[in-house]
Amino acid sequence: MGIDFKDEEQRKRFEKFANQTITPTRYADRSCLQTLGLLDSVNWMFDRKGWSHLLTLQHPTYKRLTLEFLSSFTYKYANMIRGKFGGTRFRLFGKDCDFNHDEIGNLLHFQTSLRAADKVPTDGPWTHNFGYFWRRLTGDYATKMAGKKSSHIHNPAIRYFHRILAHTVFGRGESTGTVNMRELYIINCVFKPREFHTAAFMLTHMDMIANASSGGIAFGGLITSLAYALGLGARVEQLPVLEGSVLVNLSSCLNQKLVKMQGQNEYILCIQGEMVNHIVLPNPSVADVRNEENWLYPFDTVDDEQGEDTDTEMDRQTRLSPPHPHMSHASTSHAPPPHPHYDPPPPPYMHVGFLAGTSYTSQSSVEYELNALRHEVAELRAAPQERNDREAEQDHQMRVNSHMIRQMFTWMTRHGMPPADSDDDV
Repeated sequence: MGIDFKDEEQRKRFEKFANQTITPTRYADRSCLQTLGLLDSVNWMFDRKGWSHLLTLQHPTYKRLTLEFLSSFTYKYANMIRGKFGGTRFRLFGKDCDFNHDEIGNLLHFQTSLRAADKVPTDGPWTHNFGYFWRRLTGDYATKMAGKKSSHIHNPAIRYFHRILAHTVFGRGESTGTVNMRELYIINCVFKPREFHTAAFMLTHMDMIANASSGGIAFGGLITSLAYALGLGARVEQLPVLEGSVLVNLSSCLNQKLVKMQGQNEYILCIQGEMVNHIVLPNPSVADVRNEENWLYPFDTVDDEQGEDTDTEMDRQTRLSPPHPHMSHASTSHAPPPHPHYDPPPPPYMHVGFLAGTSYTSQSSVEYELNALRHEVAELRAAPQERNDREAEQDHQMRVNSHMIRQMFTWMTRHGMPPADSDDDV
């Protein structure tokens, strides 16, 4: 089936992209997640931000469709302004398409909101605290995200979630061994009452690929989803499918050293490429991401900001610590700088305010969101640690108070609680 090029410029771009490697978009494999006992946690993470459909989506990649889309793709970013001022244009089967962020999000069944972040913040609490969040996942504090390996993330459900995020929204194909700042930010948002605009992040990544001089292309499955949403399914199905695996299945998890098989239906968790013998999957209670105690397991971490950024060097430095009967947190080889204003709130399984007495095993989503909100307020209070100007400090405190009131009002409204005066410590 020939391409109806709009102009010579599209033809040239088509020929350029045709010389680059295109790999199928890969999706979650429910069978694999059930086998490893991760389905409940991964499903919870996807559902938190309205991504439940990604657990069942398996649209194949069509090379011809992907090349036509990419060769005609343009994207205009408009900070805080969506509608007609920010969006994208592309062609499918010779048809011109012009959509804004929200329309693309609706076509792909992503949540949209004018309050949602459409890029990683470049100032404010996140710029100070991302390193602490990375430490909560890996045991290592980070001053930057360049070269940070996903294999350093302890919890297997969070690791698997990252892989699907990198394969779909950020379409990075097989190069998902590292975690970039955008991916870390979205993982952080999953555990907080913080919204992000998935379509805006996805379009920004597509724009980077469209303007790169080289590199792989791995988001073709999402182009297929767009085509189906636009009623072009009948024409899509006449195209040849790009061969290759479309699932992050058990074989893929074994190859990527997420786990190693031991006996029948038993899998040992691997961290930094090494087996952690006291973590045997399936074990949903140990992998449950809603319990922050499961984010880190006893393990001697390797500082991945030192030495070569290769798996060989990483494996050479890796050493296991013996199992600890109390499942203590991992040691850190890269100590963070002083953080005098940061007072971490209690983990989700502890009682909070008017919910005192509830345990983790009976923890409600209301309690979890309240704890997540407290995390956010704590981060906001931590931001001015490097700001000594009195006027700036007062301005920051006003913004903290305003944000806290707004978030609490939203939270109370969501759970049917009238924002009346109360003596409860929430």
